[in-house]
Amino acid sequence: MQSAPSLTVSIPLTAWPLARASNGVVVHAEVATHALAAYAVSAAARSLAERVGSRLISAPVRVACLMPSGRPVVLPTADAGPCTVSVAHTRSLLAAAACRYVGGVGIDIVAAAEPSPALDWCFDAEEAVIAGDDAARARLWAAKEAAYKAARIDAGFQPLRVRIVPTSATRFRWSIAADFGMVDGVGGWSEAGGHVVAVAVQPAPGRSLATDALAVICQEATPCS
Repeated sequence: MQSAPSLTVSIPLTAWPLARASNGVVVHAEVATHALAAYAVSAAARSLAERVGSRLISAPVRVACLMPSGRPVVLPTADAGPCTVSVAHTRSLLAAAACRYVGGVGIDIVAAAEPSPALDWCFDAEEAVIAGDDAARARLWAAKEAAYKAARIDAGFQPLRVRIVPTSATRFRWSIAADFGMVDGVGGWSEAGGHVVAVAVQPAPGRSLATDALAVICQEATPCS
């Protein structure tokens, strides 16, 4: 099996970089603050994904929602090469990630104090051991959401099908028992504005990613105009 190159993030001055490593595969992510009405948040998140994707491939990117799941997809154009995107949002933050040369990317953002013991049903026995407080629950929940998005499963979120195995304080492996077979990949965590941010990547078909392929960094979130 051919190994994929490691993940890299380009870092413009206003970006919140989520990952950096070496050659070839590029993941570019940004987090921005917002004070938008609920009805405007999804459109703003898509606009952020277009900005992130455009910076990634140095060409205009248009993002639409795949129905009925709502998964964001890059519309094919003559200028846009292979590119996948993911978005997430809370009441105060937007997040978007774009990548090339991988099967899929997922991003999720969760307020660190938001999860509660009521989420414990979402974790298997091994995950429950490390979900001892709200911060740990937030990390696991964000990782599961990001992994599900990276797997591009256009069905309702089923958290118990997603298994998260931390490999360090900032990295994890993930696997999903999907109806069509097992899907797996790598991911990483960071923090921004009192939130946990998780990014997950699914390797392209026939390739694999090392568990240390995704390193996570943190900078302050930037305003979203």
